[in-house]
Amino acid sequence: MAENGFHFSKPLHISKPKTDPVLLGIGCAADNGTLWGGIIFSALFFMIFFVTHFYAVLILANLPLFYLMYKIFWKPKEFITIEILKK
Repeated sequence: MAENGFHFSKPLHISKPKTDPVLLGIGCAADNGTLWGGIIFSALFFMIFFVTHFYAVLILANLPLFYLMYKIFWKPKEFITIEILKK
């Protein structure tokens, strides 16, 4: 199990002899593509809101933030990912 002080991953069971090294890849559900996509999406909709003053667009601009909060607080075991890397 990996942790960063607050978030815990799903347990990963390794059934290999202890003599062989095992390479693990530790990742995050919010990768760079998701993060930049959310920033661009939010910025675009915030600009549309400032021009039109249409409040439904303001709600749409916050969807990436709500998605990230959902992943962090309601699905914390899926936030940190662990995988075995091939040699």
